[in-house]
Amino acid sequence: GALVFDEIHLGRYAEAQKLCDEAITLAKATIGTDQPETIAIMSRLATIDWRLGRYGDALALDEETVRLSKAVLGPDHPDTLDRMGQLVDSYCGFGRVADAAKVEEEVLAIRKAKLGPDHPKTINAMAILGLCYSKVGRIQESLTLLEDALAKARRGPSNADLGHIMVPLGDTYRALGRYDDAVKLLSEAADLRKTTLGPEHSDTLYARDRLAMCYYLLGRYADALKT
Repeated sequence: GALVFDEIHLGRYAEAQKLCDEAITLAKATIGTDQPETIAIMSRLATIDWRLGRYGDALALDEETVRLSKAVLGPDHPDTLDRMGQLVDSYCGFGRVADAAKVEEEVLAIRKAKLGPDHPKTINAMAILGLCYSKVGRIQESLTLLEDALAKARRGPSNADLGHIMVPLGDTYRALGRYDDAVKLLSEAADLRKTTLGPEHSDTLYARDRLAMCYYLLGRYADALKT
């Protein structure tokens, strides 16, 4: 396990993949597939496969590790929920956003039941599901979730990451034609990310890009160019 993490840390994913393959073969032969240790290695290999561009292999492993985790650890185990989150990312990467939403709905229900509606992990699940709904055209459901998530997050710790809620909510406002609301929120998101992440960070640039689009739709072309 430590060797795999070393290779990942060094960016040597091909070497890490080989080590994981060997570890999985050994674990399946000695302790079986349906053991937490084996499942953990499979999940790690899925992450490595994704980084290597082996997206189909990664998705298949993500689906298998979620199935095994639910059966072995239980659907509400923290490791199961983390692997469900990884599966959501894989589905989104394949454009299977409706499938991602179904998984995230399950995650959110468990987070609410186990942690409560105001826990940061529950709020994060709300934000992810809201983004998924937005991408599949369920705009009103997206709006409700994202506004609720942002209100809860604002009441939380001052260092909470609000940008990952503000940007998709701004996009949802734009989709509803609420351009002024979108500009206000995306301006705040861009400023926040500039302060916390730096002006050249990809998340900052993305927020600025979404803001510029809103300015353009409002006919504020000079502001769009300056953003």
